[in-house]
Amino acid sequence: MLYAIIFEDGALGALGGDWGWRAWGGWTFLVLFGSLVGYTIFMRLLRDIGASRAGSYAFVSPIIAVALGVALDGEEVRVLDAFGMLLLIAAAYLALRIHPPNACRGDRCNMVSAVDCGGRDQPCVPVVGRHSARQE
Repeated sequence: MLYAIIFEDGALGALGGDWGWRAWGGWTFLVLFGSLVGYTIFMRLLRDIGASRAGSYAFVSPIIAVALGVALDGEEVRVLDAFGMLLLIAAAYLALRIHPPNACRGDRCNMVSAVDCGGRDQPCVPVVGRHSARQE
C-alpha cells in the first residue's frame, strides 16, 4: 500500500474515500454477494455435498465471470479464452463425476484412507494403516 501511495497518481486522494458512486456500488456488491452470500452458500455446500465437490466451484466461477463480462460489458472471448474455459469444464467434470461410494476397482479402492478391499466391485472396509484382503 505504501508503494501505491508513493508511486500511483491519485492513491493518496483515494484514501479519503471519495471514490464516486460506481466504486462504492461495486464495493457494496462485492461485500454483499461476493463475501456474505458466497460464503454462506459455500458453507452450505460443504455441509451438504462435502469438501471435494463443493470446492469444484473454483472451476466454474471464472466461466461465470467471463459470461457476465460478455453480457454486461461487451468483453470479447478469444480462442485461447474459450480453450481455457473448456479446460475448466473438463476439470469440473473430473472433480464431480460420481463413483459408487467405497467401491473397489481391482485391488484399489475409491477412498483416500487405507481400506480393505474384498475384490472387484466389493464394498471397501476402512482399516487403520494397511491394506489387507477382506475376511468373511
